Amino acid sequence: MKIAIKKNLPELIPSILISFALSFPLTGFLHGFIMSTGSGSFVSELKGRLFIGVFEAVASAMSYGKPWGDGSEVASLTIQFRILVFLVFIILTILFFKLFKRLSKKLKSLE
Repeated sequence: MKIAIKKNLPELIPSILISFALSFPLTGFLHGFIMSTGSGSFVSELKGRLFIGVFEAVASAMSYGKPWGDGSEVASLTIQFRILVFLVFIILTILFFKLFKRLSKKLKSLE
């Protein structure tokens, strides 16, 4: 196990760092995009949903995963939102690890 971790460390460390940096804004964007409500249909409210998603991405990154809103809504969403941040972090870490592993194999084959 230790040998496998040491062998994959050059791909694992950047994957973890990039995933941590992207997990809060990505989860905030998804939260804002999905949870925003309007009087029209989904397609007609798409521009507003995108704007709210971008706002939530910035707000959740600045507040370390605490969703924006008044106290009653936020208290019930904070734990669920942070669990979602953790899941997005894990998924992004796996995706970036596989990407970096593939890129390192291509670079080694070119040498």
